[in-house]
Amino acid sequence: MSRTSPRLRGCVLLPAQVESVRISVRSPLIALLLVSIAAPAADKLPFAQLLDMARRQPNSPEFRQALVATLGEADIKKGSAVAGEGHDFLWAVESEKEPALVIDDQPAGKMRRLAGSALWIQIGQLRTGAAHAFHYVIDGARMGGRNDVPAYGPDSYAK
Repeated sequence: MSRTSPRLRGCVLLPAQVESVRISVRSPLIALLLVSIAAPAADKLPFAQLLDMARRQPNSPEFRQALVATLGEADIKKGSAVAGEGHDFLWAVESEKEPALVIDDQPAGKMRRLAGSALWIQIGQLRTGAAHAFHYVIDGARMGGRNDVPAYGPDSYAK
């Protein structure tokens, strides 16, 4: 093979690049990295839109993608994922077994499992003007949580 002939095996061409530019990829790991960078990620949603989806279509693939994109997969898995605006809040956790959400040392009711997944969500309200704490109890063991969840009042938001 001459130096001027293109090597097709392992080439990744991105549409935005100039036609004459070729990227030669010799490692599958580098190819995977390039594909993951080029692949579009689900967009983060404003909280109001995410909350509306949680109420109206919690079992939809679109909600699941938006939930993970907005709250973060790592935070959902470790049990620290929460989002809120004003007094409205949404918690999410991944667990094969049913988690019990505890907010400010009080049980917060049953969580809802998203169909066909190990994701659980809870929609609730918190008293504004204060910081709150939460954690989960799964099979009798404490899991995840945070102790720095602010619930801002209406004066804290841009008008």
